[in-house]
Amino acid sequence: RTKKFFNPVFLFYYRLLHPKYSAVTDVYVLIFLCDFINFIIVIFGYWAFGKHSAGADVMSSISENQVDLHVYLMPLTHFQSSDLDETLYYSAVTDVYVLIFLCDFINFIIVIFGYWAFGVRTSCYDFSTSWLVQMYVFASTFFLRNKLQMVNFFCYEEQNVFGLSVEYILVQCTFLPSFQVVPFLVELRYVMDWVWTDTTLGLSSWLQMEDIYANIFCLKCMREAEKRYPIPRGVKKKAMVKYGAGGLLVFLLIIIIWFPLLFMSLVNTAGLPNHPIDATIEIAMGGYQPLFKMSAQQQYLRGVDQEEYDNMFRRFLIDPNAMTFLSRYEAVDIVKVKIDGNSRSIWGISPPSRHAMLNDLLSDNPITVRVEWQFTRDPTTGSSEFAGDEYSFQILQGDPQRLKLAAMLNGTLQEPVEIYNLFPKYVKVPGVKGVARPANELMTAPGNRLDFSNVTVRLNHSRVTEELEGEVEWWTVQELVGVGPDRRSMPYMEMITFNDKVSPPEFSFLAGYGIVGLYLSLVLVVGKFVRMFVSGISYRIMFTEMPNVDRILKLCLDIFLVRETGELSLEEDLFSKLIFLYRSPETMIKWSKEKTS
Repeated sequence: RTKKFFNPVFLFYYRLLHPKYSAVTDVYVLIFLCDFINFIIVIFGYWAFGKHSAGADVMSSISENQVDLHVYLMPLTHFQSSDLDETLYYSAVTDVYVLIFLCDFINFIIVIFGYWAFGVRTSCYDFSTSWLVQMYVFASTFFLRNKLQMVNFFCYEEQNVFGLSVEYILVQCTFLPSFQVVPFLVELRYVMDWVWTDTTLGLSSWLQMEDIYANIFCLKCMREAEKRYPIPRGVKKKAMVKYGAGGLLVFLLIIIIWFPLLFMSLVNTAGLPNHPIDATIEIAMGGYQPLFKMSAQQQYLRGVDQEEYDNMFRRFLIDPNAMTFLSRYEAVDIVKVKIDGNSRSIWGISPPSRHAMLNDLLSDNPITVRVEWQFTRDPTTGSSEFAGDEYSFQILQGDPQRLKLAAMLNGTLQEPVEIYNLFPKYVKVPGVKGVARPANELMTAPGNRLDFSNVTVRLNHSRVTEELEGEVEWWTVQELVGVGPDRRSMPYMEMITFNDKVSPPEFSFLAGYGIVGLYLSLVLVVGKFVRMFVSGISYRIMFTEMPNVDRILKLCLDIFLVRETGELSLEEDLFSKLIFLYRSPETMIKWSKEKTS
């Protein structure tokens, strides 16, 4: 009974390996196409083949620099399987090919039904939505074509590796550069061909042969196209050709040249608002313990409405620079930051440092006041998380502010001390990189500190508790607004930030380069790539303007033929003849002359 069960299987594979007669057929192009489609399915639908990866996205995983092990192993295994399949095809080892075919088929059945049974079984089997169904369909086609190839023997035509057929048409000539532009794909194919093909050529000679054949193949396609669509002599090019193809190229070149400026302009006008989520200001004097540090969040970061925006416009109406600056922003891009006047931290200066600070204020040496501001943005918008800047100035000898501050430290003065032009009123916060500098365009004299805001500072004292002895100290900073009789101090400091828009997250990697970076990394690279096609053409005329390439093409095909039949000595002789032909311009001209009746 066992023999009766297995006899049909053995008989099938015996006839497969020892057929009486079968026409030689090459269906490897369709086999490779199905294999390539399955590889794409594995790459972009890998989440459909795992129990705990539903809904994952390969692009998001790559952008986060996190690749799961099975995401790496699945494409790698499929890629190696494709390489092995191609290797056996080149070698035409039917026995081994059948064995690999059986193992591959069994592995496919286990994977498909294993995943279906354990965790990915769903009620949806629609071809357009199920990666599993798509892989099953194309893999079944792949195995069917493999069986057909084994039944009809191997027919490895090396001249057919560049296209879908051996016809010399322009589509073939277009397919070849598209194939060559994929990094390492051509090199991988050349090396695999050389490794698994019996030949007398070294690797360098093999690469020369492949490059010569690729060039002759394209020339043959172009010569055949010229025969099919002849152009009469003395007839100017049609307007459709000039304005169609030429106009499109002109348009593309102009777009590439102006792309960085256009892209950044679109980001500034149609980008996403990028409001700060936190604003911090710190004031320090002479390198000692900071006097004041306070942050603002939530309701203390308020966007301006349209009426406030219009009032700001009217205020700077007579200043062209200010109007140009304001025109870059909308009301949604401007935020009012209110910093509470009471420092969030206790002034914990040590007695020796306090004494040294008092001596500095009473000395003849200038003392430096440093003001630092920093804004925190949401990093998910694609912008840099932090942007800030600092500003410092000196209080010189003889300034009455120094004596008042010293008296305040001594405890002999309780009134607030005025400090003029301490921090900027308007700050420009960049979208991606850079520092949040004062908006000089809104100053009457750009870069002049006289347009900064005035404040009052006071050192406060308080007991810790009624039961405990000792005091705590903190500083209060209040902004002075108004002039003359209307001059008053506010319980807060106000800064107005102009926030550059950011591009959507999909384009943030481009916006991060900036205009100069885009020109250096994109335009110059594309320009160099385009220049490769338009420069040095004169040096290639001898090899690209052959009127007739039939004799050279036949020589290449003869080399392939004798290699396939095992006539390796003849292969070496014919290749030497081909190399001599390319070394001799006179002989090349004779071989490539147009045929005469």
